[in-house]
Amino acid sequence: MALSAALEPVVPDPSLPVVWTGGDSVSMGWVGPLREALSGEASVLRPNENCSTSAYWLERLEHYWWPLGQARGVSVVVFNMGLHDIMPHRAISQSAYGDNLDALVVVLRRLFPRAQLLFVNTSFVGENPGTVGRDNANVILYNGEASTRMAAQGVPVLDMYALCAANYPAWYVDEGSFTQDDEHMNDTGKAAQGAWLAGIIRGYL
Repeated sequence: MALSAALEPVVPDPSLPVVWTGGDSVSMGWVGPLREALSGEASVLRPNENCSTSAYWLERLEHYWWPLGQARGVSVVVFNMGLHDIMPHRAISQSAYGDNLDALVVVLRRLFPRAQLLFVNTSFVGENPGTVGRDNANVILYNGEASTRMAAQGVPVLDMYALCAANYPAWYVDEGSFTQDDEHMNDTGKAAQGAWLAGIIRGYL
């Protein structure tokens, strides 16, 4: 599934609970398989763009929420950010990242008062992280910050990092591919991520 397909509008089924997701391009890869896995069980929605950094999330969250129309409740919110916060040209400190996560949780709880929040940590970055210079050592540090902040907020952390690290490189875009960067998943990886997330989300529907 192409990343752009994740951004196509989805009309929610009024008879089903809603799962609202948002995150970076890795999450854009698994949202299609997640929709397929939860077909007939939930409508899976997400913003029609890459949600980028935690600061950008904060700026855009009200905009993302408004198209939902406030007409019906959201049962589960699955959110992710971090990969863009460690990019060298826009990196922020661990504490600033944590502060943004705290602020996001506050806003998400206000916008989706009946929803269960689930945070997906940043996935493993391999040895060839493209041209943007992401470092897996920083992924580990920022995931640690996220785990601490989410624990304090009472938000479960879904360990996408461990799942992907255990399946590297098999789930990652093949070496030599135009898009190979040791960050994004191939179709096998995306399908496995979606199925894994669906299994967890079902427990909250």
